[in-house]
Amino acid sequence: MAEEYMLIDTHEVQIWFTDLTLTREQENERFDLLSIEERERALRFHFPIHKQRFIAARSMLRSLLGLYLACAPQDIAFAYDENEKPRLQTSGQMGLQFNLSHSDHMAVYAFTLHHAVGVDIEKIRDTYNPDVAERYFSRRENQDLLSLPHNERTAGFYRIWARKEAIVKAVGKGLTMPLSRFSVSARDICEDIQLDHDGSWKLMPLAIHPAFQSAVAASPMIHTLSYWSLFEQHQKLDKVYNL
Repeated sequence: MAEEYMLIDTHEVQIWFTDLTLTREQENERFDLLSIEERERALRFHFPIHKQRFIAARSMLRSLLGLYLACAPQDIAFAYDENEKPRLQTSGQMGLQFNLSHSDHMAVYAFTLHHAVGVDIEKIRDTYNPDVAERYFSRRENQDLLSLPHNERTAGFYRIWARKEAIVKAVGKGLTMPLSRFSVSARDICEDIQLDHDGSWKLMPLAIHPAFQSAVAASPMIHTLSYWSLFEQHQKLDKVYNL
């Protein structure tokens, strides 16, 4: 990754995505970027692939924050709210807000200035459990899901799940916020979500990878969505959307 300072506009969400696959040498190098607590957490994983992906995801978060804050990745300190959502320990650092999600071998990161943000990515499996949809989705979402052609319903299930998780993560209430309390679209569209006690949110689909569904939720004041890809240590601006 280039050593440079990353700029972000106050009405912009910047999305970064990457593959979490590492060689053994890369894993050892990235491990050194982690805090003591993160290293201990990495070593508690039973399966090596889960350890590798955790190291890759957290070290990449540190590297990206280092770009925005112009500091060494290992110098960044995190604090956590009651729902374990990470934030920068020093609140005055640019007003930078961030969120991350990973599923299987892919990770996605979202960054904003002065606005809360939530992002989620879900690997599309071979099938889905209708009982899970019935329990966690709203009546409208289940109707929308069943209105899709049969061969599109599995992707639709994971699309709804990613969109709902993005909202929950943006609000920051974790499991205390029931997923069935609000509805999102089963289709890849931008939409405004109004929550009774948790404000208004702009919900946007993310085209990360055809085998995954992903979405980001942010303030209605956001009007630009920028995509950056990170593969083999190279950063590349994929596209910019004006919303």
